[in-house]
Amino acid sequence: MSLDIGEHMKHILSLLLAVLSLSMGSCCLIERRTEPAYPGSVSGWKERNEQGVRILGDFVLKKGETTDNGKVQVKMISLIPPDPCAETGTFQRQARARIQFVRLSDSKVLFDDIFAEKGTMTLSTIKDAKLYEETIKDAKLYEEFGIYVIYIYDINLKDGWVHFELRG
Repeated sequence: MSLDIGEHMKHILSLLLAVLSLSMGSCCLIERRTEPAYPGSVSGWKERNEQGVRILGDFVLKKGETTDNGKVQVKMISLIPPDPCAETGTFQRQARARIQFVRLSDSKVLFDDIFAEKGTMTLSTIKDAKLYEETIKDAKLYEEFGIYVIYIYDINLKDGWVHFELRG
């Protein structure tokens, strides 16, 4: 049984294409991440207005660290590195921080969520319209504290901190 050179090359090319196709499905492009510099100034709980936006303060927290204004505590739970295999531009492709808000008077966790770097999120405990009646009391807690929005400036995975701003 002899194969001519052309037939042999076809088999080799078919095999190479099959191997290449299989390997591309499991290949992730790992991008080199440039970690942000530590912010030059951080105001803490110092309320100010910027271009009509009420800012309650900006903060830098490491894992397990907290800050509070005597009424509500903000705790940085963890940092999540970007998933290099996620589709470009998706939430999972970004560095993220899990941050928790706790009412100090009764230690109740009011809000616990994951926030993406360079992202803004309105804080609301109402995730489902069916639960609206049950959670409306919790939603009013934000009126009590005046915190409506969180903005994540930067996340430094190497040094383990998140720089964020709370807005009213």
